Amino acid sequence: MIFKKEHLLLQKAVRKFAEEEVLPYAAEREKEGAISRDLMEKLARYKYTSPIVPKEYGGAGADYTSYVIIMEEISKKCASTGTFTTAAASLVSSPLINFGTEDQKQKYVKPLATGEKLGAFALTEPGAGTDAQGAQTKAVLDGD
Repeated sequence: MIFKKEHLLLQKAVRKFAEEEVLPYAAEREKEGAISRDLMEKLARYKYTSPIVPKEYGGAGADYTSYVIIMEEISKKCASTGTFTTAAASLVSSPLINFGTEDQKQKYVKPLATGEKLGAFALTEPGAGTDAQGAQTKAVLDGD
């Protein structure tokens, strides 16, 4: 694929970010199984967790080529951070953008895109394995 000039500039910027912000702590993240709040906030600030989210909902409003560039460059330095970034964009925000009401988009997508809130996707549970449609787990509000 031949990238447009803006894609090459994005690739260079994300690669630099990944080398400076993601790679130095990649082994620690893998060992601990957690990503720091500081890194999550930086990823959101640069719209790396919301590249395909429309601008009116706080995202970058970028094309899918930009999204792939971001995912690839971050994942090269830390697969876990790449997975977090991909899940935030495609598994959490995209269904809300494509199928949610305007109220849901305002309530959930904007805070997800800005990093104010963190989205998650449950994939594995006993009896369902990685069959997301077969999952039976329910979220229950219990205190704060």
